[in-house]
Amino acid sequence: MSPLSSGRLRTSAGVLPRHLLGNRLLAHVAVQHYVHGVTLGQLESQLHVGYGTLMGALHQLARRLEPVIERLVREYRQAPVKHADETGWRTDGRNGYAWLFCTDTISLFRFRQTRSAQVAHQVLGDPAIGRGAGGGPLPRLQPVSCALQCCYAHLLRDVGDLEKEFPDQPEIQRFVAALAPLLARAMHLRGLQLTPAQFRKQAAQTRAEIKR
Repeated sequence: MSPLSSGRLRTSAGVLPRHLLGNRLLAHVAVQHYVHGVTLGQLESQLHVGYGTLMGALHQLARRLEPVIERLVREYRQAPVKHADETGWRTDGRNGYAWLFCTDTISLFRFRQTRSAQVAHQVLGDPAIGRGAGGGPLPRLQPVSCALQCCYAHLLRDVGDLEKEFPDQPEIQRFVAALAPLLARAMHLRGLQLTPAQFRKQAAQTRAEIKR
């Protein structure tokens, strides 16, 4: 049956207002494209639905879901433990950055042309705290009193840089030789098949050695 009636889009329980695709088909397209990475060209071939129709339906869906983003941001800010990071990302051949802000139940993505602290500030809110590129403090963010988890991978890389920067300094060489293996041990601890009690014991021991 044609979705058009008297020049107007028909609506039903299974179709969003002013949409050409049914809700189940629309959800299938969105999950396949955005979650599993199936291209719209492949979906066009599989579903026998025109590329333009698929693109238009996803744009309409994006406009409907846009108000949800602010609610997710508020929930993210209220979470007692939160994570933020960014990495290089190319879109249509142009360099940029993909930002991830997540908790154990929420994942927020920002695709931007910059790794400026302004991006983190918009999501973390004010006051906010975080780590910037390379694991350093995000500039221009007002810190709050809370526990801050440093990235062991960034610390290990910084330690390695010290070794390269001061190759003739015995004290630094000894420092790197002592600290680098401990950081590596800490990074791999969760990959071991340990009971919670064993994990806490080894983590406490490793932490004490790192501090010493």
